[in-house]
Amino acid sequence: AFSTLVTALTAAGLVSTLQGPGPFTVFAPTNDAFKKVPAPVLNLLLSDPAALTRVLLYHVTGGRQDLRFTFVAPRDIKTVQGQEVFAERERDTLFINNSRVIGRPIVTDNGVIYVVDSVLLPQYQ
Repeated sequence: AFSTLVTALTAAGLVSTLQGPGPFTVFAPTNDAFKKVPAPVLNLLLSDPAALTRVLLYHVTGGRQDLRFTFVAPRDIKTVQGQEVFAERERDTLFINNSRVIGRPIVTDNGVIYVVDSVLLPQYQ
């Protein structure tokens, strides 16, 4: 379900970083999420390591963000990339920007992973 993400992380040289001590919170897009990205945009990202790294780091925050229990009101969360994502809950569904969080968070030794149904794209700078 995450082979495209792993390929992108490998191409950007971020696998060992995310396997580091952390803690990190990762918003992990599925293969289906990557299929929603228009092919020209995805090809551009995969051919430009710097742009790919910026997009992937937009999916990572420092620290362990537990958005299940402590999340009360909509808020911005600063990403490692430098910009913020917007987290909000609508009834029992958590959204990061406009991406729906799927299932329960995956707790790891160095943080937490939230599976998202869309690739998060930072604002152009």
